[in-house]
Amino acid sequence: MARPSDSSDVIANGKQRGFFAIADITGYTVYLADNELLHAQGILAEITELLIKRLSAPFRFVELEGDAVFVFAPDFSVDDAERLVEILENCYVGFRILQEQMLSNTSCTCQACRAIKDLDLKCVAHFGEFVAQQTPHGVKPVGRDVILTHRLLKNTVIEKTAVSAYAFLTDAFVARTNQPEQGLGAPSHSEAYAELGTVAGRVVDLSKALERDRTEAGYVITPEQADVQIDVTFPAPRSLVWAYHLDAERRLKWQLDTTEVENVVASSGRTEVGASSYCDHGNYRLTHRWIDWQPFDFLCSETISTGASITKPPSCKATFVFDELPDGGCHVSMRVRANSRNILMLAMLKLIAPIIRRTWQGHYVQLRRLLAEDMARTDLVAQPKTLEMNQAVSN
Repeated sequence: MARPSDSSDVIANGKQRGFFAIADITGYTVYLADNELLHAQGILAEITELLIKRLSAPFRFVELEGDAVFVFAPDFSVDDAERLVEILENCYVGFRILQEQMLSNTSCTCQACRAIKDLDLKCVAHFGEFVAQQTPHGVKPVGRDVILTHRLLKNTVIEKTAVSAYAFLTDAFVARTNQPEQGLGAPSHSEAYAELGTVAGRVVDLSKALERDRTEAGYVITPEQADVQIDVTFPAPRSLVWAYHLDAERRLKWQLDTTEVENVVASSGRTEVGASSYCDHGNYRLTHRWIDWQPFDFLCSETISTGASITKPPSCKATFVFDELPDGGCHVSMRVRANSRNILMLAMLKLIAPIIRRTWQGHYVQLRRLLAEDMARTDLVAQPKTLEMNQAVSN
């Protein structure tokens, strides 16, 4: 089931639609109050800097609100809100890794350093309407749904679910995923606010993302194992390049020989290991099953081809490795290895490898164009009655 779509990014009365998210450092106030202020503030500054970096495109940083980072993404920049959930999970993984590094790399015995372990992270996310308001620091979204997002930080999630590191996603947010009926495989939860009513949603346990991150990769194809390898750089962060490799609508925009894509979630209700993608190429059809997975580091799939076409690729495994570049861009290494290793197949691969390489290089030329266009507007807010973006947002 595809998420609802709108013909325009701007709706009545200059209102727009978008996704709002806040990453909040749990224990921040107590941490500052109970510890040496200067040292504690330096530690928290390093953590918030990481959070801002990890909450990457299509999210746009709005402001730092003490212990919380507030970001938003305009509706036009998101095909499937599950990609935003992966960004929140990746943010938590980065937070925990930094926290552990701080604890292991310091010999300082001050209370501020000893108390680093007491910090945690919680996130809330919502989808709704906003108006772009000009401020001395640029344009920021304002409106009832923005207020609601902030109010969600005051909740009973920990008390009722015993999940301390979580992302509370409203039903309005979940409805913008491509499989909303699955609810991301997360348990339901609701909060009641006197002035805002009852807000229902789902609670994602962020600690599971950390467990997944620490699971050893079992299917990553190395350069030495690959029959075909293509390396390319893109002018966009890994999170956005990752989304273009997964979202069905986005893939149709750059995989030029594909006429239809259908994604099917795993039994968990999420797009992860066990999920499948079916691609129609006219004369043949490909079935991709994700067999290894770590946002935003790598994707591994097993592909089976069906159809009478002699040009269909052989059944194979593929790995896409996403490396972050110092300039904020992304390097992708695509590696393909045929399942069959007999002499006939290996000989055929030598003949068709140049064709596969040229085809994918053409795809990636188109993807680079799309990403450049996205980066030109993802951090900007559509202005009323036009899709032209106000340049002040990026200043």
